Amino acid sequence: MGAEYLAAGIQDQGRGSPHPQRREVAKSVEEYHASANDGPNQDVTTDQRVTKVSRQQPAPGNDPPRPTPSDKGFQTDVEQPQKDRTVNGERHTQKEQPQFMLGQTVVMVNEKPGQLTITGVPERFMPVACLALAALVAFAVARIARGAAVVVVVAVDLLFADLRLGVSSYRSVRADSANAAYAALRSQPPGRLLELPVLHPSVAHGSLYLYYDMQARRERPSGYSTVAPKAAANLALRLEPLSCGEWRPGTGRVLGDLGVRYIAVHGGIEPAQAWFAWRELTDRGWGVLARDGRIATFARGRAAAPPAVPEPRQRIVFCPQWNGRSPRYRHGAFWIRGAGDLVVHLESSGPDRTTITADGNARSVRVVTPKTLRVPLAHRGWHLVKVDVRRADRHVLLVRIATTR
Repeated sequence: MGAEYLAAGIQDQGRGSPHPQRREVAKSVEEYHASANDGPNQDVTTDQRVTKVSRQQPAPGNDPPRPTPSDKGFQTDVEQPQKDRTVNGERHTQKEQPQFMLGQTVVMVNEKPGQLTITGVPERFMPVACLALAALVAFAVARIARGAAVVVVVAVDLLFADLRLGVSSYRSVRADSANAAYAALRSQPPGRLLELPVLHPSVAHGSLYLYYDMQARRERPSGYSTVAPKAAANLALRLEPLSCGEWRPGTGRVLGDLGVRYIAVHGGIEPAQAWFAWRELTDRGWGVLARDGRIATFARGRAAAPPAVPEPRQRIVFCPQWNGRSPRYRHGAFWIRGAGDLVVHLESSGPDRTTITADGNARSVRVVTPKTLRVPLAHRGWHLVKVDVRRADRHVLLVRIATTR
């Protein structure tokens, strides 16, 4: 199946792979793990999970977002991928998912009717809930109906009326089975496809990409699988910052080694982050191949087009991989709109060297007691702010973020 993980080909790097391009991918991942900025001393506690992108960016102050990790961060998220994830801005502690799940897929749509945004399988819970409610109603009717047969007749009539209304008042959502953005890939030269936002393999929302794969049979390094190899999870975490337009050093080379020639942006999943992803793709020579609703496919050398999602209204937009306002790993990033100086008030649970970089200007401080960093901004508008800490387990907290203009 085209949606099978490309990264599965590099999961057993020790055994080698007959495919030379896959050997290059494996080499890229290994080199990334060995880099100085993301070495093995990630210091991420085992209760820190990969954060699921929220559907709506909260106002600054309650921001649940997430940076790119390294070996320990990767190992933590791969070995226990189902526990304590953040979904839609809320933390959920989950048990290990079974490898096979029953039930049909229920879809939700975004602003364009019929276009998929999120998939889920609530059928697992509905039968039990319906039986419990039916039992309660039955006991109530039995108690009230003693000596009053008319109550039983009315209850039965209401039951059948409810069943009828449930059938006639609702219709199944039409799946986006003919999306023009994906259909355009069929006539394009060979090349692999990366979909944004990049989701950890254990996040069920990635099944959305598997559905669209039915329309454009392309190999891709992302998707949904509870039994995905560790290499696929590592790669997802490596590429995740692209979801909000942060191109970390070496990202372009990794995409080249993967053979990624096309990128699909799903603007309905996280509109605020998608706006930055779109803008940064355009700045790097990627143009729109085709667009349908909030979904657009990109290829190099194509003409630029305005984003399919509106510019964020809030002044701060966090990238993935954050715990609230603390970097989940040793690197985090966010976007802020303003001018003058960036002013950040910091606190931490232990001494931790923290460096904040914006527009090429960096300021560093060792956070022991509450500290304040001021970083000059080069221009008015949006700025990508990078936050680097020595130890993520010291939970450096960005208490207040503001600009002077």
